[in-house]
Amino acid sequence: MQEPEISVLVVEDDEDDALLVQDYLSELRTLARHRIDHVSSVPEALSRLEKTEYGVLLVDYRLGSDDGLSLLRQARLRGVTSPAILLTGRGDEELAVEAIRAGATDYIPKSRLRPETLSAAIRHATDLHRARAERELAERRLAAHYAVTRALADSATLEAAAPKIIEAVCESLGWDAGTLWSEDSITRTLGCVALWHRPAIDAGEFERETRALCFAPGGSLPGGVGSGGRPQWIEDMTLETGFKRGRGAARAGLRAAFAFPILLGDRVIAVMEFFSQEARRPDEDRIQTMMSLSGQLGQFIERMRGEEQLVQKARLEALVSDVDAALVQGFDLRQNLQACAEAMVKHLDAALARIWTLSGDGSMLELQASAGMYTHLDGPHGRVPVGKLKIGLIAQERAWSHSRATP
Repeated sequence: MQEPEISVLVVEDDEDDALLVQDYLSELRTLARHRIDHVSSVPEALSRLEKTEYGVLLVDYRLGSDDGLSLLRQARLRGVTSPAILLTGRGDEELAVEAIRAGATDYIPKSRLRPETLSAAIRHATDLHRARAERELAERRLAAHYAVTRALADSATLEAAAPKIIEAVCESLGWDAGTLWSEDSITRTLGCVALWHRPAIDAGEFERETRALCFAPGGSLPGGVGSGGRPQWIEDMTLETGFKRGRGAARAGLRAAFAFPILLGDRVIAVMEFFSQEARRPDEDRIQTMMSLSGQLGQFIERMRGEEQLVQKARLEALVSDVDAALVQGFDLRQNLQACAEAMVKHLDAALARIWTLSGDGSMLELQASAGMYTHLDGPHGRVPVGKLKIGLIAQERAWSHSRATP
């Protein structure tokens, strides 16, 4: 049977033993074509493990003033998951138990070290690691799907469900903050629907920056995912110059970022972002887990939009009915238009509705009705020259306008 293609880190402070292990590895044909790195101390090994992901670690029990068990414990605490085989001059069961507890997958007494025993141990370690990884991935996916399903079931609208969905994914998959961006049907830009972060994070500035932004297709991380339809991963945002929310992210201590599209069929209808306070290399398992949620979330968002459209249709029909009644209730123009403005506030949940008419010569807009937060007709907007302020430009260009800011 051909040996698995795998990279190996040998941690051995005895040069003769290190050469012997590397010679045995070289006899395994596939391993001989791949990198075999050697270090002789715990600090060197930890430094390598921070930069490189190895397929297997071969660790000597005695490493000067340190030992291999200490290395394994420190590596596991730092998130290193590579399978490890402990090489030792001792062969007692007590050490074997201690090695497994420290994070070793297997151990080989040096008296039994041969190419065939090394080959069998590597195969066993990598097979066991793969099986564990697949089981953990399945458990994470199941937990994430369950948490998202529960959040969706408890919510009647996207705005209500979004923070629960983000929190559920963060808790299940180990993220520290997340956002949901949805496309505005009028401007075709992505706007932030919800943001969640762990309570211990100082994310005030990051949240303000996020909620103030809209992204056109291709713009920054959400816009790029929205236009390309593919997930994107930023390993460390502190090294990125084009991230628009860099200042707020730095203040919150956020480093790694991942964004993926929410799809309905082949169409992107929303984008989700997730952030970590640790720099992270792209993780294919996390990417696949997140993408597996895409269809489920896409169907929910589309259903919510469909229900919202039905509600909007009913409200518009009620608005049209009230406006029709207002326009025929008498012969006082201001009274009729005031009733129309009040109907708009009522049926559109508007904070303010105003109606202007053109003066006889067409040069001035004259405020005839105002309902909602302001009801007075005098003031700076009582008479607006055509072409001035936002409302005057609308009259001049004779085109509707959509904006997040009032005139």
